[in-house]
Amino acid sequence: MPIVVKIDEDTRITSDPLNWMVQKFIGKEWRSKSWHPNYRAALLHLSETMIRESNAEDLAEALDRVEEVIDKLVEAHKDVIAPVVDDEGFLVSEDDHADPSNTATIELDVIEKPKGEPLAEEDAS
Repeated sequence: MPIVVKIDEDTRITSDPLNWMVQKFIGKEWRSKSWHPNYRAALLHLSETMIRESNAEDLAEALDRVEEVIDKLVEAHKDVIAPVVDDEGFLVSEDDHADPSNTATIELDVIEKPKGEPLAEEDAS
């Protein structure tokens, strides 16, 4: 059974027993535009194609398009990959998320150094 990842209304990545294909909806059917040995290669090809076909007129515009392409691809994968982050935006592993008692708190003492004093004693020898 093929795997199908919808990128947008006209683009998807799908598989067959031998390949991953980037497909476009043309007319009334999906047509393969490129074939790849793995999903990562198909996704990389698609992202590069989306940037090249963005009609950017200079490097600054192309870099803006990179961000748009990344956002689009992340959105397409949100149901597949849903990272869990804590309140501060740090990634939380599934193990930590499943068991809140796995968290640890580290307290640090802050020692202020008086102005003009060296950080460590210099060796007199």
